[in-house]
Amino acid sequence: MIRAIDTFREIFYDLVGQYEYQYNRDLSKEITYDVIKDGSIVIPLYGRCRLPKHLNFLTLLPIVNRLREIKQLAYTHIFLVGATHSRLEHSLGVAHRVKGIFSKIKESTNLDLDNDDLIITQIAALLHDLGHPAWGHALDGITGYIVDLLKDVGMYLFHPEKLDIAVTTYLLLHNEQLTNGLSRICQKEITNSKYTRNFKEIIAQIIAEEEYPLFDNLAEENSLIERIHLLTTIIGAYKGRGGINLDRLDWMIRDYHHTQYHEELSKNIKEEFEKFMRDDISNSFNVRLVSKEYLDLDDSFKNKMENLRNEVYQRIYEGIERSFVDSILTRLAYSVISCIDTIGESLAGTTIRLRAIMSYLLMRDHEMIEISRKILHHTREYGHLLPLGERRDIFISFINKTVKVFSLFDRIPYLIQFLRDMDKFRLSLYEVNFKYVNIEPLNSAIFVFPPETATRLLQKIFEATTSNDTRSLADIKNLAYFCCIDVFKTLEAPRLEYNIQSEIDKKLEEMERIESLLLPNYYFFKRLNRYLKDNVKSREELFDVLEKKLTETPLLFIVFNKTIESREKWETIARIVFEAIFTHIQSLYHVGTHERSNQYL
Repeated sequence: MIRAIDTFREIFYDLVGQYEYQYNRDLSKEITYDVIKDGSIVIPLYGRCRLPKHLNFLTLLPIVNRLREIKQLAYTHIFLVGATHSRLEHSLGVAHRVKGIFSKIKESTNLDLDNDDLIITQIAALLHDLGHPAWGHALDGITGYIVDLLKDVGMYLFHPEKLDIAVTTYLLLHNEQLTNGLSRICQKEITNSKYTRNFKEIIAQIIAEEEYPLFDNLAEENSLIERIHLLTTIIGAYKGRGGINLDRLDWMIRDYHHTQYHEELSKNIKEEFEKFMRDDISNSFNVRLVSKEYLDLDDSFKNKMENLRNEVYQRIYEGIERSFVDSILTRLAYSVISCIDTIGESLAGTTIRLRAIMSYLLMRDHEMIEISRKILHHTREYGHLLPLGERRDIFISFINKTVKVFSLFDRIPYLIQFLRDMDKFRLSLYEVNFKYVNIEPLNSAIFVFPPETATRLLQKIFEATTSNDTRSLADIKNLAYFCCIDVFKTLEAPRLEYNIQSEIDKKLEEMERIESLLLPNYYFFKRLNRYLKDNVKSREELFDVLEKKLTETPLLFIVFNKTIESREKWETIARIVFEAIFTHIQSLYHVGTHERSNQYL
């Protein structure tokens, strides 16, 4: 056990050291604010743009500059080869748009926006994606895990649905390189004493898009929080209120420009998108002031943007290819962070463990792959020696299988070819459908649990419960929400995978063991949560959403380590999976997902 801990200690403190040296050390003597001047930069779509001194300075900090090497759309380039633009390009695009939109706001309203407001909004725009990991929104499915750790260092988020916002908030409050840089800008550029006293908190509040004050000092003055609401709705939007949302106005046309996904659209939609793009770039839309402290787009332009977004969102951002790729990435990241946190408990307190985890999340893509392999292989080799108590068998089984995920990861471009042409069969016993494909060259198979089968699963759960319609729906809403922010922990995925494997071992006597690898699809729960929040009021409406709205978004994937040729074996496996998931979800459901409602708050 000593050797196991000693070996992991070296990896653990290498992570902490990398974070401290690359991203947390003070650079005030190396990068002097006074010598920085305004710059200019060519931003695709907008041409040559002026880069104000304060933004130019921030882009020189390594913690910000890392965004140059973070792809805006993560691994989407596997199936859309143009999707290689960076988070920095997008962030600079949003920051550039701020000054133009300030002019438009002044023309359209009687708001008195000054230079301090402009600088704060530009900085928030540049930093709004600062915490994005290299694997993008795939890792939103582990947000709850990180938020739970952040509580131990006094950080609370009321609606934690995106990992990047949780990480960005942490960096704005606890990263010395960034906080020192912001302090220098504040000292030189900001004159309003309300802003100078709360500079980093104001920026964090704007980026978090949290309407209720995250910090007590911001709640003390109504006029300050009202101004923050106003500036927030320039860059983003509050749930249920809307906003100008420069973030969305930029990424919609930027992703379109680079990926050329209009080739997937009908002629009419393509023409509509082209016109929207021209109007967007030229600010040819109206803005309006709502309730004195919120800004919004005019309804016609906002509705057009929302309709176009819905037209492309599922296909590009949440389609089956993206779902499969990101399910692999989510599992890898969850497993690595579990190792860092679980084994790290014997090495350091929460503050240091968080720095090790932040170091991992802030790595470039190839670095994340390399360290993930190292940590998981080490845990597989020495995990049986670690003091993990009664959870050891399930934890080690889960990590051992995650190591094998790398064989999938290395073949992703090849595997997604098979996802486009899957076979379908019906399990008559439960009147449900499944999809599957054998990948003979790799001696493996992929099993898909489609959303319409989730309908039958929930029907059976509802039949087995005495809860009324309102309570049943409330529990499903809670389950969907918590799966959005921590899909592996909420579903207790390691235990579910362990149970499925145990049943397969019992019922399929093979010369060579059939191993199952579970990949829950975060996007299924994200989309389900979105519909549940908006307009689902009954079980029937829930089933309608599952069968009609989520058709291309599977509940989960299971990868097997060998091809399964006979229909009889597929039916046996489908029955095992359906019954195991039914029993598992039912146990979570009867425990009462409502009891989880304060877990991440």
